[in-house]
Amino acid sequence: AAAYFVICEALTNVVKHASAARVSIVVTRTSEKLALIIEDDGSGFEPGAAPTAGLGLLGMRERVQLLDGSLAIETAPGSGTTLAVELPLP
Repeated sequence: AAAYFVICEALTNVVKHASAARVSIVVTRTSEKLALIIEDDGSGFEPGAAPTAGLGLLGMRERVQLLDGSLAIETAPGSGTTLAVELPLP
């Protein structure tokens, strides 16, 4: 359920904020973890200065951390955004 939530929220953010032409989602699974890479070619934003009007990134980060997972964000103005998520599997 957490992976589904993260993907939905990421896609919502792309539609609302990124002005992207393309988005890719890669999901991989090993016996220990589920990994998600969500990447867009949109406008990006200044790292460390994520938009504060909504709770999208904050909600994703909190949900992932509650499951002892990790969320990394790579972005820069004009360079799109990449979210890398790892969730441990039981």
